[in-house]
Amino acid sequence: MTTNRVNGQFKDYLLTTYTDPNLTCLIFGFLKHANILPGHPDRDDLIQECHPALAQALQKYDQQSSQPKISRNAYAYQRLRWCLSKYFERNSRDHHHCSLQLDAPSSEADLTTPALSYEINFDEREQAKVVVQYLLQHASGTQAKLIKLLLTDPGLTNQELAVQLHISPQALSYHRKQLRRLALQFSK
Repeated sequence: MTTNRVNGQFKDYLLTTYTDPNLTCLIFGFLKHANILPGHPDRDDLIQECHPALAQALQKYDQQSSQPKISRNAYAYQRLRWCLSKYFERNSRDHHHCSLQLDAPSSEADLTTPALSYEINFDEREQAKVVVQYLLQHASGTQAKLIKLLLTDPGLTNQELAVQLHISPQALSYHRKQLRRLALQFSK
C-alpha cells in the first residue's frame, strides 16, 4: 500500500512540474544558465529528463524530517545540475563506445591492441559504409561537409561544428535533422 502511495505522490509532484509556472521557469532558467538554448539538439531530451528529476528532488526535499540548510529551489536546482551532468556523461560514454569507424584495421597487430580488444563485426562496418555513402550521395553540400567532419573527428561539439562549417548552431541542428531523415529513408 505504501508503494502505491509513494508512486501516487511522485505522480503528483511530476504533474506539478508541468503545471506550476514557477517550476517550469526553474527548468527553463536552469537550461538557459547551462547554455542549453533553443536550437540545441539535446534540448527537448533534456527538458524531458528535467521533469522527473525535479519531481524526485521536490519529493525528497519535502520528505526530509529536518529541512536542509538550503532553500527548496536551490536544492532542486542542484539536483537538476546532477541530472544534466549524468545525461552528458551517459551520452559521452555511449558516444565513445559506439563511434563509427569506417576504416578496416591495417594489420593483425591493430586487432590485439587494448583499444581494439573488443570483437569487431565487419558486416556492420560494411553496412555503415553503405549508409554513409548513401548519405553523402543524397546530402546537400553543407550536410556532406558535416558528415565528413563527424567521421574525421566525432568528438567535436555542436558549437565547434557550426564554427567550422560557418553556420549558426540552429542551422547545424536543421542539417542534423535532415541527415536523420535521409538515414530513415535509407532504412525503409
